[in-house]
Amino acid sequence: NGQNFEKRAEYKIIKKDQNVCWVELFSSLIEFEGEKATQTVFIDITERKLAEKELKRNRERLNTANSILRHDVANDVSTIESALYLYRHTNDEKMLDEIERRVNKSMNTIRKQREQEEFINTHSDLDKYDLKEIASDVSLNYPDLKINITGMGSAYADHAIFSVFENLIGNA
Repeated sequence: NGQNFEKRAEYKIIKKDQNVCWVELFSSLIEFEGEKATQTVFIDITERKLAEKELKRNRERLNTANSILRHDVANDVSTIESALYLYRHTNDEKMLDEIERRVNKSMNTIRKQREQEEFINTHSDLDKYDLKEIASDVSLNYPDLKINITGMGSAYADHAIFSVFENLIGNA
């Protein structure tokens, strides 16, 4: 209709019932009854924001899964490459066994990745947890144990991940 919106913004609103709502605001100068006025339109974009958040989480999950897959398969390919080199120079048939084992391991890794992808797709309510942080938190419940936590790692899980660590440490 020829109107030129001059301002666009998004706002997070907390309603009286404490539910969160997102709105997009469009504002423009107009002439109304011979006077300059501001016309403002609010559009509820809550569903879009939730979808964007879910898309971001899924992208993070995919990036994590791809990173793990690339690392594991690259290690196997490197071992295959070395075993092939050794076989060509020594004719040691044990190297062919190693190559076969690593090819099977890589195929298994890819199959497991596919299964994990299917699991994540059917359990979209999972969150990413820092495993070192969880282990540190749970270890506070065992002040008499000397627990040394090294390394880094994360996992997609629900809040029951704390119970898993509680059981692991408690049973150990």
